[in-house]
Formats: sequence, structure tokens, C-alpha cells
Amino acid sequence: MNATRPIHTLFLLLPLLLLTQPPAQAEPAATEKIYQVDILLFERPLSHDRFPARKPAAADYSQARPLQPAETTAEPVLLPPMNPEPGHPPFWQQLPEKDQGLQQAAHRLEHSPRYAVLARFSWIQPAAPRRAQQPVRLQPPAPEEKVEDALLTLDFPSATTMDAGDPSPPRLDGQASLYRGSYLHLKLDLRYCKPASPRSLGLEPDCWRLQQDYRVQPGKLYYYDHRHFGALAQIRLLNDASSTAPDTDR
Repeated sequence: MNATRPIHTLFLLLPLLLLTQPPAQAEPAATEKIYQVDILLFERPLSHDRFPARKPAAADYSQARPLQPAETTAEPVLLPPMNPEPGHPPFWQQLPEKDQGLQQAAHRLEHSPRYAVLARFSWIQPAAPRRAQQPVRLQPPAPEEKVEDALLTLDFPSATTMDAGDPSPPRLDGQASLYRGSYLHLKLDLRYCKPASPRSLGLEPDCWRLQQDYRVQPGKLYYYDHRHFGALAQIRLLNDASSTAPDTDR
């Protein structure tokens, strides 16, 4: 009987021993990698006559996250624990022109007769896993039109305006998704429309769509190709967290 008493005692004390054990230390949260995304969209005006426009399927970008303007006073969109480090602008907000990348590329395209810069986008964000990715809306702000100019164009159309067709600006819309799987990816889905020429028989605008998904590395320049328009993109890593947050999530 005495030999079995320690065993019974052990079973009786086991719940108490478990309750008195110090709790296991939680693993420290991995530091999220923070990236700056720079995208430059441009047009190839000389290619429109050589390659006729195709009517792509309608695109819906309404579910994409809006990119806040640089001068916004709204509260920044912060998702703990993925907050920017001290000194970094808020996530998903257009950066001022002085902080944007691809400055030299934009300068060259602006001074080239073969290309026309359509828009530039630059913001900071973490890279979510593939299944949790949320695209960012790429939509330039609509240009402001003066009432006086609109009245003059309506009442006294010039020959230049009539030959050029619809004076309204081209329409550009799309989204970009930065996500991490086994590698870092940047996926672009863009739709670009131009008013049809008055000499053409169709009344609908000419539209093109670009959909490409590239595996990217920080610091390298990538070209998203299309016959009528294209994009240059560059990703820059703003914090070094490679030792704590490897890009292995799918």
C-alpha cells in the first residue's frame, strides 16, 4: 500500500503543478517588411495607327483600396501591427513628388516624342500574403476644367479642336497588388481608354487593357509591356526584416 501512495499523490498534485507552471513565453511578432511602390504609366501615341484597338472586357476596380492624396487631412489607414516605422508616411497614401521614385525615367519619357507620361503613383505599404492581398486603386484625379474654357469651346469651336476630336482627357483606371508568396510579386491590372477619332466610324472610345503579374526584387526596375501603353515599376525595401520575416507565406 505504501508503494502506491506516491503514485496517487502525483496524480492528485498534477493539476496543481500545471497551474503553477510559468506560462510559455509568446514568440515575438515578426517585423513586417515595409516597401515603397513606384509606378510610372505612359502611352505610346505612335502605335495607335499601327495596331487597332480591341474592346477588352469591362473591368471592376471598385473593391480596390483607394490611394489617399498626398495633401489629405484624413486619418491614415493603419492596421496593427503593420504600422509604419517612425518617420515613414502613412500607408496607402500618395507620396509627394519629391519623395517619389523613377524621377529620371519620368524625365526621359516626358522629353521623348515616342512616349507620353500618363500618371505616376508612389506609396508605402507592407506586402500581405497572397490570399490576403488587397489591390490598390490606380486612378489619376480628374483634371479641373475652367467654366470659361468650357463655354468658349462650346460656343466657338476652333478648327484645331474639331480636328483633334473629343477634347476630354484620356481615361485611365486600374489596380496594383503587392503580395508575397514564395517570392515577392507585383500584379498590375490597368485599363486605358482614349476618345475615338471623329474620322473613325465607331462612336465608342478606343480601350486597351494590361494584365501582368511579375515576380519582383527590391531595387530592380520592371517593365510591363503593352502595344499602346505600358508601366515602369520599382519596389524599394524601407526596413531590413529579412531575418525575422522570410517571404515564405502563400
